Amino acid sequence: MPNESRDLYFNKDELKLVVSHYLNLTGHHMAEFTPQNVIIGCEPMRALRIVYIENAASNVGHVDLDAGKLKDALICYCRDQGIPIPQNADKSVQTQGDQIIMTIRRSLTQQVA
Repeated sequence: MPNESRDLYFNKDELKLVVSHYLNLTGHHMAEFTPQNVIIGCEPMRALRIVYIENAASNVGHVDLDAGKLKDALICYCRDQGIPIPQNADKSVQTQGDQIIMTIRRSLTQQVA
């Protein structure tokens, strides 16, 4: 049976948007924060760290995402941006230098979400 594989690459600027979008969707109101830096592949349990500044108070903080939450964030962002993601496909996330790659694999008989 034929298979399809796609790699979606996300650079640091795109990852700031992805994480802000995801945090807003999950109830974290990040409008008062400005993402400053992205640290990729920080530790085995932490795939991504976003360092931010609170606009009103100039407080510095960070948000960490493990690989599972990062994958969820990427899927939500892609769907909201009109990038088709097959619902039943296998999805994995990996780092490559200053980028995150989401790989999507499915058999051609699976439906696109």
